[in-house]
Amino acid sequence: DPAYPVYVDTNVIAGRGGALVGDGLFERFEYMACTEQNGFVPEVPSRHVDLIYLCSPNNPTGAVATHLQLKRFVDYALEHAAVIVFDAAYEIFIRDPGLPRSIYEVPGARRTETHGIHAEAIRIRIAARAVDGAANDALLGFLAEALRVPRRRCVLISGARSRKKQVRIESPDPARAQRTLAQWLQTSS
Repeated sequence: DPAYPVYVDTNVIAGRGGALVGDGLFERFEYMACTEQNGFVPEVPSRHVDLIYLCSPNNPTGAVATHLQLKRFVDYALEHAAVIVFDAAYEIFIRDPGLPRSIYEVPGARRTETHGIHAEAIRIRIAARAVDGAANDALLGFLAEALRVPRRRCVLISGARSRKKQVRIESPDPARAQRTLAQWLQTSS
């Protein structure tokens, strides 16, 4: 707070705001003050929230969150299963090389994790970028760790350059594989 009206309006339209309680504030929103006293960078929410909007550099002040300040938000989001919508529209104006241009510069901001079911396939969000096979390696490493098999037993059969991939897991423990798969399926429903 202040916030771009679109951040508030889209959530109100989606029914997430609750009742209007005065001064244009909604009861189900946690307003994080951006003031001169806090350098126009808010503190992490004081109660549980599931969606956080951050803008850095701040508009109109130009204040930029430090790595430490963004790390606090990443840690909060990981602890509370919150999503951060990070608006870096003005990052081109950051001149200090010691300041982050993106929240993804903060360790832990990207995580490899299951992300539901899509078209009868398990969707897995990969933290690594799809450059020089890094995303494929991260996928196979994630599956190996989840199924507790050596990495060499996870083989990419198809989709090396596609979002759709087929993977063969050689000699997994059947009971562990079933439990892991059941957990992923339950999490997605």
